[in-house]
Amino acid sequence: MPRTNGILIMTDLQKQNCEKLIAYLLSDKKLAKFDMWYFTQEDIKLVRDPNEMTTCGTVGCSAGHGPYAGIPKKKSETWFGYVHANFGFHYSSNIGQWCFSCDWALRDNSPYGAALRLKWFLEKGLPNDYWDQMHGDVGLCYSEQLYDVLISKNK
Repeated sequence: MPRTNGILIMTDLQKQNCEKLIAYLLSDKKLAKFDMWYFTQEDIKLVRDPNEMTTCGTVGCSAGHGPYAGIPKKKSETWFGYVHANFGFHYSSNIGQWCFSCDWALRDNSPYGAALRLKWFLEKGLPNDYWDQMHGDVGLCYSEQLYDVLISKNK
């Protein structure tokens, strides 16, 4: 992706894809089980039964839910390539780790948290302490929003 002075430049379509994924993850209409436990490059069969989990787990993380959110994945495309092409950053970058890292499984393994991290990035950029947040050394910058989402889902 093009960069200017170290700042990520996303296309309008990539921003729209992020917003589409956020809306899907915040919805109650997920088409597969959600789990940030790990990210893999292996090919998978997308499942339609929300109770079924694929062997690799990718379909369950926030990037893997992209095709369910209406962001198509080419058959020949790797998941790393999918993230870069459709969201504008590399999975292994700091932004990619903030948005899609499997390290979140131990801290905030929820589709709502994943959506709020992506939303935070779009609106405010990458938090300086993203690594510490991801590993539980400091509080979550989006904790109030997460609380509000969880309360609204439990009404």
